[in-house]
Amino acid sequence: MKLYTIDNVKLINLKVIDSNNAYVNVFENIDKYFVPKRIFTVVLKEYQEDERGRHAHKIDHQIVSCPFGSIKFTVKDGMNTKTFHIDNQSKAVYVPSHIWTETDYLKINTTVTCYCSHNYNEKNYIRNYEEFLKFREL
Repeated sequence: MKLYTIDNVKLINLKVIDSNNAYVNVFENIDKYFVPKRIFTVVLKEYQEDERGRHAHKIDHQIVSCPFGSIKFTVKDGMNTKTFHIDNQSKAVYVPSHIWTETDYLKINTTVTCYCSHNYNEKNYIRNYEEFLKFREL
């Protein structure tokens, strides 16, 4: 099995239209990455920094966006690390399977939306970093 690496993680610039006192975020051609089967949103409700993610997917690909607030989004392949600061609605990150992710919420009411290639299945998650390294045979 060929494992994805940090080089496969991509920053996506979304189209934002200024329209009648509102911004419209346009995400077209998502199918060049995958056809979404699940979309979920997480909203930070406490006034504190929060850490989420801390897992990898065996088969799921995701696109992570932050339409409101600010996150530090870190991806790892066991050898290399990249960090993205997403603090506006025009940015998203494509994350293929086999990549460890860590999301640090930096502001209250931060909203993160994830577009997923597969429906939820706990068996496809790796939630321990040491197990992730074993999965990658590192």
